[in-house]
Amino acid sequence: MLNTTNTEDSRFPAAQSSGEIAVMSGMLALLEAERRVRVQMHTALKLSSGELAAMQTVLLAEPRGVVLRQRELAELLGMKHSAMSTMIDRLVGRGDMVRDAHPDDRRSIALRITDQGAERVAQTMGEVQNAILSRAGELTEDEQQIVARFLHSVAEDLTDLRA
Repeated sequence: MLNTTNTEDSRFPAAQSSGEIAVMSGMLALLEAERRVRVQMHTALKLSSGELAAMQTVLLAEPRGVVLRQRELAELLGMKHSAMSTMIDRLVGRGDMVRDAHPDDRRSIALRITDQGAERVAQTMGEVQNAILSRAGELTEDEQQIVARFLHSVAEDLTDLRA
C-alpha cells in the first residue's frame, strides 16, 4: 500500500501534497516497469531498442490511417536520418518491415510492418496490453476516463519538453 500521508519526500521537492507525492511515486514505478518491459521485449525479440521503437511506432500508426515515411519516423524517434536508414535496412532484411510506394505521394516511400513483424511485436505487446486492461477493468468507466485524460496530458507535456 502506498504511503499517502507523508507530504515531504526528497525525491519530489516540488510536490505540495501527499496525493502529488503518490502520483509521482506511481509514475516513477510505471516508468521503471516500462523500461524493464522494453528491455525484456527487445531481448526476447532479438531487436535493438531502436528497432523495437520503430516497429511499434509504425504498427500503432497504421490503424489510425497514418502512413509514415522514413524521415518522419526518424524525427518521431529523435534519430538521425542516416541511422534510421541503416536500421530500416536491417528490419527489411529480416522480413519485419517493407518499404512501399506512399499512397499519397508517388515520390515518397512508406514504411509498413509485415505480417511477420506485426506478429512478433503483437505477441509481446499483447501481454502488456492484457496487464493494463486487467487493471483498467478494476476501475469504473468514469475512473478510466479520468486516468486516460491524465495519462494523455502527462504524455503531451513530456513530449513538449523535448521541443
